[in-house]
Amino acid sequence: GYGMTEAGPVLSMCLGFAKQPFPTKSGSCGTVVRNAELKVIDPETGASLPHNQPGEICIRGPQIMK
Repeated sequence: GYGMTEAGPVLSMCLGFAKQPFPTKSGSCGTVVRNAELKVIDPETGASLPHNQPGEICIRGPQIMK
């Protein structure tokens, strides 16, 4: 999984722990946890980026600290 201090304990979880099977991809960090939304943005423009592009992780959900 993947986590950030301000996001609580975890942002994503390993697909091996999922109740239903998901297709897996080598090198990924799993799927976004329940009740959370995650996107990757360009830090200069704030625009959402397509898959496999480096950028800033933005997450929204009840687990985020204020």
